[in-house]
Amino acid sequence: MSKKSPSAIEELRVALEELGLNSSGSKDKLRRRYKFREQRLEEKKKQQQWNLYSLDNQAKIPLRYLLIVDVEATCEEGCGFTFDNEIIEFPCLLYDLEKNEVIDEFHSYVRPNMNPTLSDYCISLTGIQQSVIDQAPPFLQVLENLTEFLRQHRAILQPPIDEIKILEPSRAIPRSQLKNWAWTCDGPWDMASFIAKQFKFSNTQIPDWIKGHFVDLRAYFSDVYHVPRINIEGMLQRWNLRFEGNQHSGIDDSRNIARIINRMSMEGITFECNRWWLKYENNGWIPNRKYPPFLSKRQK
Repeated sequence: MSKKSPSAIEELRVALEELGLNSSGSKDKLRRRYKFREQRLEEKKKQQQWNLYSLDNQAKIPLRYLLIVDVEATCEEGCGFTFDNEIIEFPCLLYDLEKNEVIDEFHSYVRPNMNPTLSDYCISLTGIQQSVIDQAPPFLQVLENLTEFLRQHRAILQPPIDEIKILEPSRAIPRSQLKNWAWTCDGPWDMASFIAKQFKFSNTQIPDWIKGHFVDLRAYFSDVYHVPRINIEGMLQRWNLRFEGNQHSGIDDSRNIARIINRMSMEGITFECNRWWLKYENNGWIPNRKYPPFLSKRQK
């Protein structure tokens, strides 16, 4: 026989307090909260798990290392983000925020599977030749090589990639993770679109150490300097710097992102994650983003 629900408003409040649930509100709200108490308790349990990843958590580990990524992918003229892009270049720069410099680089071209022949537009845009792609390893081999590259740095990446565990979100999205490193790219597209698509096309589960929080540098730059979102070349112009290398070259884009991070760090900017993603078409902002007031040296 099911337990009879309390009727009076004070009885409802006492019953909810005993369950550790919110006891404020109108009688109708209290009744509904009690009616769905099991669901509420489950949500509260999940929220408590997420609180471990909150920016307000005193155990939060500040970011020390950034994994800078700017992938290139198959494309055709006029194609949008619904196009079935496959990765053809995968760089990863390990940036030490304390030393304020790149301390190691990973770089590989990737042979696509579904559409192994690059379009003329793709070759012209990226500068990547078909002969290079024909000799490149497939994505799963590149993923294995990237994994080994990061394992070589397990002593400084805490926790190491093999110890990362991402909780599946309920109604709340965590605002930070208890680790001293994060992926970083220009905008959300590399992580939440191109890389996510590639795992989907490869019919391979995304490792926990890849998904989760990352730094969207374009949005972060915009927020801390209070300017519109601009591309890599536009961000460099803040310090009268020119883009070095070829635009839409993954490795050159990544190295120029590192130059932006270097300048921001010199001006006292502290980096934190502002995006999250778990799988293709499941990404978004980290709520309650907090950025310290910024005053550039030229304004002082």
